[in-house]
Amino acid sequence: MSATGETAAIELEHVSKRYRGSGRPIPVPRILRRRSRGAYWPPRVEEVDDADLDDDIAEESMEDDQEDDGGDEFGTGKEVWALRDVSLRVEPGTVLGIVGPNGCGKTTLLRVLAGMTPVTEGRVLLRGRVAPLMSAAPAFMQPQMTGRENIYLLAELFGIERELAARRVEAIAEFAEVTSLLDQQLKTYSTGLYKRLGVAISLLLEPDILLADELPSIGDVAFREQFRRHLEVECRTGLTLLLASHQMRTLRELCSEAILLDRGRIVARDDVETIAEAYEAMRTRLRRDATPDVPLVAKPVSKDVTSAGAGIFSLDGEAVSGIHIEDESVIEMALDVRTPGLEVRGKLSIRDPEGQVVLRSVMRESRSIDEPGTYMVTAFLPARLLADGIYTITSRATLFRDGEPVGSRRCRAFTFEVFGGGESSATRHFDGLVRLPWTVFHEIDPEPVAV
Repeated sequence: MSATGETAAIELEHVSKRYRGSGRPIPVPRILRRRSRGAYWPPRVEEVDDADLDDDIAEESMEDDQEDDGGDEFGTGKEVWALRDVSLRVEPGTVLGIVGPNGCGKTTLLRVLAGMTPVTEGRVLLRGRVAPLMSAAPAFMQPQMTGRENIYLLAELFGIERELAARRVEAIAEFAEVTSLLDQQLKTYSTGLYKRLGVAISLLLEPDILLADELPSIGDVAFREQFRRHLEVECRTGLTLLLASHQMRTLRELCSEAILLDRGRIVARDDVETIAEAYEAMRTRLRRDATPDVPLVAKPVSKDVTSAGAGIFSLDGEAVSGIHIEDESVIEMALDVRTPGLEVRGKLSIRDPEGQVVLRSVMRESRSIDEPGTYMVTAFLPARLLADGIYTITSRATLFRDGEPVGSRRCRAFTFEVFGGGESSATRHFDGLVRLPWTVFHEIDPEPVAV
């Protein structure tokens, strides 16, 4: 790892990123073409002078604009600035958290640093080997190639020397638990092993700079603990880590400082606790001022049930996109039923940002539908059940006739946020996702019985 010194590991100077219409990040084949001709982005600074860097930025920005001019799949032609005038200097060995609400630019910032998205304005300089620990690694891997060949492929994409990759192959395979499969095509791997290998490549190719959009939550508990221990060791020995996350507990444990993004701009940089408090105040303000989304959406299904939708509502019946941790709420599925004589049973799953199931619930018994009409299948969500965070709900209604299932209608998934847990010191450092109610009572010994 690089030692801390006078030169910054990362420098961003007035960086802005604009998407127009259906603006998209650079697709994988285009990145492969650029890598294959030696045009590394972000460049290793010792290989590229300022003039070459400016030319590369101009070329890629022009290509990005030309692609956008070719059509707008949303038909709006609207310009969206994902980043605006971002300047940032990160010293070697810094573990920096990136915090902000959805859509603030966290992922775009990491994609710019990883070379997946060209900037529209400004300059990006990185010194040392760079690896993205996000969805990028598995996305670049090629199913027709062996595990060993994919290690070399990602090493080339990340700008890491082949000799170093060769020295790390066995360690990567052992870490990902794919040693016996290393020379088999990746398409023969299970999904879990596929993702493990991508994570292991990013982490064990000895990057100087690691970019993480949430920490990966894959594999069993033993694998996740092994990953976490290795990452902590690397951070202590000089790894520069940029970690974007909604999980404040993780940021507090790993990061020495953090930045707060809002609408593509850095609005604060400070220690993690100060940034966490500022972020909590921002979320509370946004929830108070914003007009709630209407997550209840409908889609056609069948002649029996013509529409199905789902959403989360306050006890007053108002559709909301976020709930305070102290508030009770209701999850509703709407079924527009045309055919009588059916029975319905609902079930739902709540997942965290990494796709892990936090809670799954199923109605114990089906309920009869005696006449056509709109029916609301509801589940009560008590206060203080979920910790702060962003969650996704998927729900489904199963239909029965005479006790036999006749169909299952899945409602469109939607996200919601739980906020407010950081307002109390008693809940600020909560370490889980689900909270259980606690009580304390004084048990008085019964009166002694005379013998």
